[in-house]
Amino acid sequence: QILGNQEKPISLSVKKLEDYGVKGIDINMGCPVRKALKHNYGVSLMGDPEYARSVVDMTVRHSSVPVSVKLRVGEANEEKKFLDFTKGLVESGASYLCLHPRTSKQKRRGNADWGQIKKLKNHVNVPIIGNGDIQTVDDVFAMKEQTGCDAVMIGRALTARPWMMWQIGERLGLPPPEKFQNRSAPANEEEEAYEYGKSLEAFICYCFQYFEEKDALKRVYFYVKVSSVWLNFGHSLSKKIMKAKSKESLLETVSGFFEKDGLAFSKYTLLTY
Repeated sequence: QILGNQEKPISLSVKKLEDYGVKGIDINMGCPVRKALKHNYGVSLMGDPEYARSVVDMTVRHSSVPVSVKLRVGEANEEKKFLDFTKGLVESGASYLCLHPRTSKQKRRGNADWGQIKKLKNHVNVPIIGNGDIQTVDDVFAMKEQTGCDAVMIGRALTARPWMMWQIGERLGLPPPEKFQNRSAPANEEEEAYEYGKSLEAFICYCFQYFEEKDALKRVYFYVKVSSVWLNFGHSLSKKIMKAKSKESLLETVSGFFEKDGLAFSKYTLLTY
């Protein structure tokens, strides 16, 4: 309670994380961008084990939801140091760990070393989430089989291929999403291409629903630039989108582009952003 203007107590209700629908807190110790390194967060925390442990410990002590940590691997000659670091996080109360098996120097280049996920799984006694180079539904099940990880995190590819969750559900024998009761998930490169068109139309509508026109356009331009790389003739689509200056012209551009035959959505592309 605090005193109001009339010295009348005013009750303040303090909301908990659960009140906002929060199910867990993830501490990102894997971000390698320059801003994170400059301000001592992200992967910088992996260079200071004691401080990293204290961050986890304090978060756990003041949290009513599970706390996890996302990590990158150390250099080839630092395996013991890395495993000791992860053990310290678990001892500090981390409920599970998520590993992106690239070094901070690699950033997003090169291949993710899934073998590192398996090593971490065998080293600690908390659930391990694997991450890195997941572009298709086959990759999800391959990672689980090869590493023994408890779950798989999908990043950039899922933004371009949101129906992957639908495909995973089908393979697990789950019912289709609520709005797709009478449909099967896209099953080949052609079906995925036209599903991308439908997803893009929905994304455009959501952007203009939640953002002012200037910000909505910026988000659509960026999304098409980084997601159309899986699509044949995706560069042509991106150029057309960049010329559209309104919700209506964007939707018209997408509709016209996906009327043509011969479109295909590749399984793999270079992940460059």
